Amino acid sequence: MNNYFSIIIPTYNRAEIISQAIESVLNQNYQNWELIIIDDGSHDHTKKIVNSFLDKRIKYFYQENKERSAARNKGIEMAAGNYTCFLDSDDKYVQDYLTNLNSFLIKESNPDCLVRCNSILNVENKNLKTNTNTIKFSSTIDRFLKEFSPLCAICVSTIILKKNKFEETLKYAEDTNLWMRIACQYPILFGDFDSCVINYRTSSSENVTIHLDYVKSFSITFSIPEVKKIVNRHTVNNLFERRLKWSIEISKKSKNFLIFIKSYILFICFKLKIVSFY
Repeated sequence: MNNYFSIIIPTYNRAEIISQAIESVLNQNYQNWELIIIDDGSHDHTKKIVNSFLDKRIKYFYQENKERSAARNKGIEMAAGNYTCFLDSDDKYVQDYLTNLNSFLIKESNPDCLVRCNSILNVENKNLKTNTNTIKFSSTIDRFLKEFSPLCAICVSTIILKKNKFEETLKYAEDTNLWMRIACQYPILFGDFDSCVINYRTSSSENVTIHLDYVKSFSITFSIPEVKKIVNRHTVNNLFERRLKWSIEISKKSKNFLIFIKSYILFICFKLKIVSFY
């Protein structure tokens, strides 16, 4: 049986760039899908741009600004497909993603699961392949956390998402929180094909501070008793260490010395085992 995919795009004031995301869905070789766009309180002409695409499968909903997790949860509530995928308004799917995803799921007998596919990272107009499968991992969870697992490379059974939604109190890494909670109950499968192109902007001002916010969110996620049972402590420590290193490097480049000092002190404490995250 061919699958019906619900694709959720949350957006906020992205009128100038959301067209490429929508077009990447319209241009899919596989056409059995619905596109749910949740406008999280935009003040620009996002609605006009979306409505210019005359396709009944594209469904636009506006809500007062509640942040991206609430927007995605709204999309999940409306999803009618048996599988749900995600896409950010500044990223795009590769053309054969849904075709390959559908074939993969059929081959696996359409299970209730989370699927993580490969992705392409676009940094300063250079496409970098991720997840080359050259590293050995101790477990499925170990692989999922150590490899690059962006939101647009994830597909989940809609029935699972109806029961397990994004934690709206988390500012960052809310997706990791949800995936780990799902992994406690359902299998994670890996699709060895590309899903999306992610546009990574190193110059964004928010990148200076978000890494410490990620650390805070990780602390909450990996303190959940059920999650602690399935995740190796060394994997978690590696995750924290990488995030703190990124925080140090980005704060140095941006000359945000307050964030640099906070990141560096936390990193040293972590290395000296004064601070333990797991």
